[in-house]
Amino acid sequence: MKKRALVAALCCLSTAPTTVVAAPVATAQTATANKTMADQYQPSFGKPYFPFGATDKTVEEIYVSGIPDGTNMYVLDSNRITGGNEKNGLLVTESGRAFWLQIFPDSSRYGKTVSNTVDLAFDYPDGSTEIVTHTFTMSPAEMYQYRPEIKNDLIAVSKNTRLEVSDIPSSATVTLLRSPEDWNVKQEGNTFTVTPPAEGNGEFVYKVTFSDGTSKIVTGNVRAEKAPKNPVAPGDDSGVQPGWIVGPSDHGNNGGSSTVGIIAGVIGAVLAIALSIGGAAFAGLIPGLKLPF
Repeated sequence: MKKRALVAALCCLSTAPTTVVAAPVATAQTATANKTMADQYQPSFGKPYFPFGATDKTVEEIYVSGIPDGTNMYVLDSNRITGGNEKNGLLVTESGRAFWLQIFPDSSRYGKTVSNTVDLAFDYPDGSTEIVTHTFTMSPAEMYQYRPEIKNDLIAVSKNTRLEVSDIPSSATVTLLRSPEDWNVKQEGNTFTVTPPAEGNGEFVYKVTFSDGTSKIVTGNVRAEKAPKNPVAPGDDSGVQPGWIVGPSDHGNNGGSSTVGIIAGVIGAVLAIALSIGGAAFAGLIPGLKLPF
């Protein structure tokens, strides 16, 4: 009895697990076989290594991983320009297993980021296709984000004047490369203190180096003129034209000369009438009036 019971128990242990384990394996293999490559793979996009313009490259390559060999990629958009999609100044075009990003220089100034959201088609080797929407973002180099300049371009002769290089971040440095001859120029940070000895134009050439390693060389012109002898009082801008020199009709005080001219014209007209009708007759029209003729 014991021997037969032991044999029966061993038979149960050897057959029961076989039935339970075999079923899930077959089901998983069937489910995987029914999936297309578009279902199995998920494209993954890299990121730019450098800010745009920080190197000599005119484009930035974004490589795609997570897809099998033989997959073709396309940019889908009705506004394709030169084989790519351009939006907000950023061009996206395909190139093998990568996408090329290029910022179009529509202007010399950009924001801190430039983005373009595009639809991309992935054609897999098994014939299946997947459409993925992805936003590409580029960070332009700081040399594209800022426009350094000296705004105070009109200064007085023989006076110390501070010229500040504006529109640069606090992390940027300014190096003076060339300044006007015979001008006394001292630099402190991004500010030049100058004293022009005579009237004339002065050219300043300086280099701005940004924190990301990019730089630009800027040329600025400053005009030195003699200060006006009768400068306008602070806050009095009635009729004053921009510049140092106040012209004959630029300031409201010159209205006095206009009044004198009107009075002189009236007196002349009166004298002309008196001469035409005779001094005595004209004097009779105005009691107490005595004329020298």
